[in-house]
Amino acid sequence: MTQTYPTIRQGSTGPTVTFLQKNLITLGYGSILSSDGKDGADGIFGSNTTKAVRDFQIKHALEVDGVVGEETWGKILSLVPSTDILVNTIQATVQPVPSATAPKPPEPSLPIPSAPPSVQVTDTRIPPEKSNTLILGTAVGIALWYMFKPNRRKRR
Repeated sequence: MTQTYPTIRQGSTGPTVTFLQKNLITLGYGSILSSDGKDGADGIFGSNTTKAVRDFQIKHALEVDGVVGEETWGKILSLVPSTDILVNTIQATVQPVPSATAPKPPEPSLPIPSAPPSVQVTDTRIPPEKSNTLILGTAVGIALWYMFKPNRRKRR
């Protein structure tokens, strides 16, 4: 499965930035992102997000430029469990409802403008059905080996 993510950098805003920030929080960079006391996933690629991205790039031997391009996206998404990626995607696209104001009528949802594809990331993880087959096959192989292994005891 190949997913395309745009290259983002300081000054970028929107759901893709929120998605990046949620994934960085999942990977343990939340203290850098929330140094001003906020959640850290505000959808604004500011100086704190740049610091977190640079720290991530240093730790994973990537080019340290603070820009999230193909290699950085690939490394981030290879480290975040797929269930967390799904949750982070939902959280990045759902807008919070202000609690101190009167409720607004729902606005029609508009499609997110698509950016030109600039990054191709390939998901190389083994799907659950294949990994379960591998585990089952290994277990059957071990069981058969124990059933038919030669008897090594000497009789007296």
